[in-house]
This record gives sequence, structure tokens and C-alpha cells, in this order.
Amino acid sequence: MRDRHRHPSAPTNGDRSDSVYVNGEIIPREAARVSPLDRGFTLGDGVFETMRLSRGRIFRLAQHLARLSRSAASIRLVLPMSEQEFGAALYGVVTANGLSEAVLRLTVTRGISEGRGLLPTGQTKPTVVIQPSPFVPPSSQKYQQGFQARTASVRRNETSPTAFAKTLNYVDNIVARLEAASAGADEAIMLNIAGLVASGTASNLFLAKAGKLLTPSIESGVLAGITRAAILEIAAGMGIPTSEQVIDPTDLTSADECFVTNAVFGVMPVVKLDGSDIGTGKPGPLTAALRQAYNHLVEAETARDK
Repeated sequence: MRDRHRHPSAPTNGDRSDSVYVNGEIIPREAARVSPLDRGFTLGDGVFETMRLSRGRIFRLAQHLARLSRSAASIRLVLPMSEQEFGAALYGVVTANGLSEAVLRLTVTRGISEGRGLLPTGQTKPTVVIQPSPFVPPSSQKYQQGFQARTASVRRNETSPTAFAKTLNYVDNIVARLEAASAGADEAIMLNIAGLVASGTASNLFLAKAGKLLTPSIESGVLAGITRAAILEIAAGMGIPTSEQVIDPTDLTSADECFVTNAVFGVMPVVKLDGSDIGTGKPGPLTAALRQAYNHLVEAETARDK
């Protein structure tokens, strides 16, 4: 099925990221400005999406924009553009920068409020920013070695509607990642208020146990990741039993394999948690197979001859 958002002539002649999109204009990065009164800056009042551009095409753009709409609706933010208009703006940035491989960040805030306080006052107009960055994947050595993870002291609140939306409120995740980094780990695993496994700070989590692929249910306080959904599709197609369910921390320590997913690094093995090995302490065969299949999926869905 053709992606209606795909730009048919996105260039592949080199990658730059000199220009950004701000409220309808594509301008040099150094000239870009957002008001200090913008609620995205003062209150974290907004939503965003991070997308992978591969060979000049955005992987699963329609799914990203659908999630953006859901996130905005959850915080009662009326998006100022249609999905088609967002798609055109994104590809406008791709074209302006001559991009083929990149990461695109689309941010929408509630805009500038006339007064102080939590409630927006006056006729607020949402701010839209699209920022491209070079695609710099982890090294092949990192995929071969796998991530080391730490259990975060910060909990993910599964009772909050923002737990299921990609909002600008990322302080909990930042603190959890800082904890992990200070312990020499690559990622933090966040539990929810009930003490059950939720996700990484910027990733969804999977584990393999007795030939079955498990991932925390959305109700556990999980953001419905685009890559997460792709992995579940791939696993089903490969005949691998899958389950979205409640996962206890002890399930992680007794797992055969573990990996995390996001739009930038795809599928990354996790080999240690809190200093202890997961499975053999090395990336496992199921993780490797799913990573390969995911990379092939990205290639297939961004192929220029489709």
C-alpha cells in the first residue's frame, strides 16, 4: 500500500541539516526562534514525534502522525495542521536540506498564552517546529555487545493520561537516564507505580522466555511505540508467539533474552540489568533475528521502486 504522505522525489544526494521549519517557514537553523513565552518552553505543554528518514523516505509516517493526533487529543491540544499538511512540511524540510538518512523531530506546542498560570488565556496559536538531525546509529560493536541497563528509582505513572502520550514532559525519563548513565549503564528500565515493568526512558522493552516474546501491556504505562508495533507484526509473521502482558521485574532477571526498541536504533539487545546477566549475558538469537527482520522491513517500506 502506498503511503499517502510519501514525497515521490525526496533527494538522496547527501545529508545536511542546516534548515529547520518554524510555523510555516523553512529558515536557517541559526535564525530559528521560539518565543520565551511559549507554553512548550514554560510548561512543557506540547507533543512531539521522532521519525526515521531512510533513503529519503520517512518510515511509517502515517503511524507517527496518527500517534501525534492521539497525543494531542489526550492533552486537549487542537493541532493546527492536517496529517497531509504535516507530511508536506516534513518533506519540505527533507528537500530543503537534501536529506536521505536522518532523524526528524516534529514538535507542536500550545503556543503563547496572553497571561501567566496553567490555563491558556486568549487565542493561543500552536507553535510547530521540525528539526532534522543526522542519523547516527550506534556502532556495530554496540549491537554485538548489547546495552547494560539499570532499574530506575523514578516510577512511570500508569494512572496518568500523559503516560500514553508523547508529550514534552520528559523530566522523569531524563532523571532516570541520568541515574543509569552515572552507573555506567546505557538505558534505565522504568517500573510503574505498581512496581511492574513499563519501559525504558526512550524505548519499549521486550523479553524472550521459553520461545515466547513478551512486552509490557499498554495499560502498564507504556507509550505505544511505532517500532514496538512493527516488532509485534514481524514476530507474528515469523510464527513467534507474542504476548502484551503485565511483567514483573523478576521476569526480566529470569528471561532468556531482552531487547529495547525505538525509531533511532531499531532493535538493541539488553544483556545486563543492575550488573547481573540476562540469559547468557550476550545478545540472543531471537533478538538477532528480529533485528535483521526489522532492518529489512525498514528497507522494504522505504524502497524507492515501490
